[in-house]
Amino acid sequence: MKEQTLLHYRILGKIGEGGQGTVYKALDTKLGRNVVLKILPPELTAREANLKRFEREARLASALDHQHICTIFDLHQVEGVHFIVMQYVDGRNVRQLVNGKPLDVRAALLIAIQVADALAAAHARGIIHRDIKPGNVMVTDSGQVKVLDFGLAKLLDEAASHAEGVDRTQLTELGIPYGTATAAAPEQAAGREVDHRADIFSTGVLLYEMLTGVWPFQGQTTVEVRYAVLHGTPKSIAEERGEDSPTIARLQEIVDRALAKNPDDRYQRVAELRDELRAVLREIDPDASQAFQFSSSVPPREQPVTNVWGKLLRHPVIAAAFGIVMLLAATYGGYTFFKPAQDVDINSLAVLPFTNVSDDPGTEYLSDGITESLINSLSQLPTVKVRSRNSVFQYKGRETDLMAIGRDLNVTGILTGSVEKSGDNVSVNVELIDARDDSHIWGERYVRQISDLPRLQEELSRDITNKLRVHLTGDEQRQVSRAYDTNAETYQLYLQGRFYWNKRTAEGFRIGIDYFSRSIDKDPNYAPAYSGLADCYWLLNVYNVEPATQSRTRAREAAARALALDETFAEAHASLASISYRYDWQWEEAETHFKRAIQLKPDYATAHQWYSALLAAMGRFDEAHREAQKAHELEPFSPTINSDVGRHLYFARRYEEALTTHRRTLEMDRNSSRAYLEMGYVLTQMGQLKEAIAQFQQALTLDKDSLSALSGLGYAYGAAGKRPEALEVLDELRQRAGERYVSPYHLAVVFSGLGDLSQTLDHLERAAEERFNWLVFLWVEPQFDGLKNNTRFAALKKRVGLS
Repeated sequence: MKEQTLLHYRILGKIGEGGQGTVYKALDTKLGRNVVLKILPPELTAREANLKRFEREARLASALDHQHICTIFDLHQVEGVHFIVMQYVDGRNVRQLVNGKPLDVRAALLIAIQVADALAAAHARGIIHRDIKPGNVMVTDSGQVKVLDFGLAKLLDEAASHAEGVDRTQLTELGIPYGTATAAAPEQAAGREVDHRADIFSTGVLLYEMLTGVWPFQGQTTVEVRYAVLHGTPKSIAEERGEDSPTIARLQEIVDRALAKNPDDRYQRVAELRDELRAVLREIDPDASQAFQFSSSVPPREQPVTNVWGKLLRHPVIAAAFGIVMLLAATYGGYTFFKPAQDVDINSLAVLPFTNVSDDPGTEYLSDGITESLINSLSQLPTVKVRSRNSVFQYKGRETDLMAIGRDLNVTGILTGSVEKSGDNVSVNVELIDARDDSHIWGERYVRQISDLPRLQEELSRDITNKLRVHLTGDEQRQVSRAYDTNAETYQLYLQGRFYWNKRTAEGFRIGIDYFSRSIDKDPNYAPAYSGLADCYWLLNVYNVEPATQSRTRAREAAARALALDETFAEAHASLASISYRYDWQWEEAETHFKRAIQLKPDYATAHQWYSALLAAMGRFDEAHREAQKAHELEPFSPTINSDVGRHLYFARRYEEALTTHRRTLEMDRNSSRAYLEMGYVLTQMGQLKEAIAQFQQALTLDKDSLSALSGLGYAYGAAGKRPEALEVLDELRQRAGERYVSPYHLAVVFSGLGDLSQTLDHLERAAEERFNWLVFLWVEPQFDGLKNNTRFAALKKRVGLS
């Protein structure tokens, strides 16, 4: 290459050349660091489709932030030359270390464990390497492994089918005498579709070569090598190594399983392979059970060591120093695999919204639904506090530092993931992160048919529970897996129902009802679908969609049916409790169900939140405040719960505290229409009417359909003596009533502000006939204080069961 610079990168010299491009060492003159430039071959970049695929793969690979993965810094194009900028790793690759001779068993294990750890992290994010081989595994002088070239092999596979005059194998093997064919899985050799288990096969090949000094599958040509991969059986490790021992026999078993011809017969997760290798390491070095470091405490094995790597490890001074370096790395989280699973202490967890990486945005219900289902099931764990949906979904679609999220949510563990639906298959990638140091604890990729979705969810919950080291009784295990006890079609319809219910809109509720009803049609005994149906129906009136007379009976029937199917369903108890007092005015029944919900699921913030509303309506303000504060502790970043805390302080006439609370809500969400609405209520009662009017107007700017903000504005106008403006609000409410459901309650609020007590009572009584849900708060609502001595108002209070 004639040019000495590319952009701000000064070429220092060529490192190598092959089918994946020409590689140069360069100096990044902006940042003053050495980097690697990989100039992509023309076969890769000539076609626009290939280039786009590569850019997509490069973006995915660049997202891998792991200590054993070579980082991709950037992707550039200069005058038709496409190149990648990567981390420069100062060391030697495994082929150079092996150099035709076996490595010390301990050194081979340490390298293989780090490679498997890197693959586990990549697989958890849906990225398959496809070209694990000795030349792509670098080992630094300090013993740290870096896996190179994530994302490139997939593109080369795709590009090969379009390249004219170039054989598919030549693209990956050009310039490498023994070729990638020696490490490719049988399904790769046969040209079939591959998944993450191909990387497991290649890791087995890598381990075999480190232990024996030769490739397991040999031949004079690429064709012969691929035939050996498909049909051959490698010589035993003991025979090639000239050494036999229980450790070698155990390693032979591991390698044989990794090299199985059929992917179903291999390790299904690379983490399993890694964990077995760790176990072998502990067997040969007991001190490694606490930290997988090099140590001089174990006498060296009596066997010839002919390679430089092995000699270095045998030198007592170097080995001791190396052990210190490794111990420090483990202490400070430098090596993920140095954090043994038994040392993980995760007692609080946030399940961040899984990312939908499917081409179809219509499958968003799957990623959201799997997230929510995991939250619900893991929240049953007795020793782990799991943050609720409201707390974690604020991070959806946001790139945020995981350690910062951990601090914000006060959790020690974070679960992240992605979901991809392709045809009849669904792929779920999961990664468990220690939020205290951003280290990788565990990751896995699950590929299943969509028909296995309920079982997949159950498997996810079980595996995560195991990784958290939570020991469950039989009953607790059944609680964790309860929600998935149905068929795939029923479960998908349920997830879609929850997806639309969570939108909290009139359209969302109606679509949710349709999906929940269809889910019940498929499985009439699926309790979660009935609970979802109840939630949709009872919120129709809360959100001013339709009169309670049309929906309360259906809401109660659905909640009761859910409990008949599963009495231990906390969510259904909370829903039935809300229906019981807000629509049926059955206060004792409601309190019983709230207490049962909290007993079954103490960390269910929504149950505490809704129970606090009942207590506030009954005038039991101290108890209400305690329950609201408990909900707030469980979900400190929920604007809705914070608003409820402020609302109950308003009911208790603690106006200054209420105002402070609502201002805190605005700090969480500057666009919270409800926060402005609630401040309008408070400021009105404090006599700051000009400021109150401004707050109601801002609430309407943010949510023009808010009947509560409109009626609150009318009340404030009336209280301020602005009668014409208040009457205009009444006219607008009547006009809207011709287009949608408007409860007489909202008109009663405006009449109360105008001081027209007769009209206020007339409209409140009509609202009672419709069983409007906000009537339960009429005795504690300051807007109706002028009616406290009125006999009609007292009768109304008795009618709703508040006497």
